[in-house]
Amino acid sequence: MSVLEKKQDRTKAKTAVKLAASRVINAASREVDFESLTNLMVELERFYDDFFIVKFEYLVAIEENKEHSIVNGEDLGTYKENVKKTFMEAQDVFLKRKNEDKSKSKAVETVRVTLKLEVMSLVMSSK
Repeated sequence: MSVLEKKQDRTKAKTAVKLAASRVINAASREVDFESLTNLMVELERFYDDFFIVKFEYLVAIEENKEHSIVNGEDLGTYKENVKKTFMEAQDVFLKRKNEDKSKSKAVETVRVTLKLEVMSLVMSSK
């Protein structure tokens, strides 16, 4: 596979990460159920892993062709950091939602236990 083909593969992998990250962020803002959000996050992680595999293959391919080390005005490090930033933004949104869901679950459990205790107290006092 030529360097240009590897470059195109890397661009496609970056685009896949960006699209998947956007889906995670949009789903979280729409407050979709947590299971669906988790599935989107798993998909994002898979695309992010794929990006690094393609990036490695690209680095091997450009070893002899250093003129391909700049992409859209970005050196390889900047390019990688931009993809990482995209991933991290979506991951932060996901983790925030995960923590919110845990807090809601704890609050619901606290209310449930409180109501159960009150009902038991009323039953005991009526005897």
